[in-house]
Amino acid sequence: ENFEKSWEAAQTRAQRAVTANDLGIVLYHAGRMSDAQNWLRRSIDLWQEGPADPLRLAQTSDALALVDRLVGDYKASETLLRESLKRFELTGNSKSHLLSSLGDILREEGAFAEARSFLRKAENVPGASIGRLLEVQIAIAELDRDTKNWIASVDEWNRASAMAHDHGESGIEAACLRGLGQTWLDQGNLARAEPLLKRAMALFESAPLTNKTQTGTVLAAMGQLYLAQDRIALAEEMLNRALAAEEAGFGPMHPQIVIVLELLAETVSRRNEVGMARDYLERALRIMAARFGEQSSMLDRKSV
Repeated sequence: ENFEKSWEAAQTRAQRAVTANDLGIVLYHAGRMSDAQNWLRRSIDLWQEGPADPLRLAQTSDALALVDRLVGDYKASETLLRESLKRFELTGNSKSHLLSSLGDILREEGAFAEARSFLRKAENVPGASIGRLLEVQIAIAELDRDTKNWIASVDEWNRASAMAHDHGESGIEAACLRGLGQTWLDQGNLARAEPLLKRAMALFESAPLTNKTQTGTVLAAMGQLYLAQDRIALAEEMLNRALAAEEAGFGPMHPQIVIVLELLAETVSRRNEVGMARDYLERALRIMAARFGEQSSMLDRKSV
């Protein structure tokens, strides 16, 4: 309400652009993604009507790219980030963040070589903060896990976790423990994965600013772990909690949810609940087709 009053009180184009950006950020944190997109686009349009503050415009573009990504519009997010990198002469954290955001989107799209190139550029930007470098390190560790470069991924997770712990970054430390646990889980090493995932869950639950998507990611990994241990009831409980958290954080049609739906389908099929398993898989397929098209390479890569 206060921000809306600020919008009404804004007199100049620059004031309206800043206020529209701030409203977009507040709406994003409130989970109102469509409204956030609208206000952030309005801010960008206002800046582009006349002389703009390059840093503020870049920050608004980056925020819109994040929201586009969260609602599953990867192409819009990628395009916006590419345009921002070409348009703005940025340094330090701002430049590193745009580079790593683009690299991480490309990783999710399966463009691994280009993703690595952008992430390495982000890592080498002069003047980037410790927190920014940690986020880049996490993205590189995710990339190495996705490409099954296990040794490098484990080493990167361990280095990032230790650095986060030393600097009191408990949220980032939890994300690193989750990533390390997932890496061991993907290799089939359940004994090493379980304590790491439990530690990550405990850290996330104790952190006041943990968002639902972070919690959902750990819950999904725990569900995958219990499924591998054939502890079906526990797996289903964790995966249902993960689904609820990710639906709340991402929305009901985000591609990230497909992973949980696939795991739920496998879980209920172990109880011979064939109809329920089919329902989960059909929903997963609808999400991927809606986001990436029936013939998309993303659909092939994550096919259900």
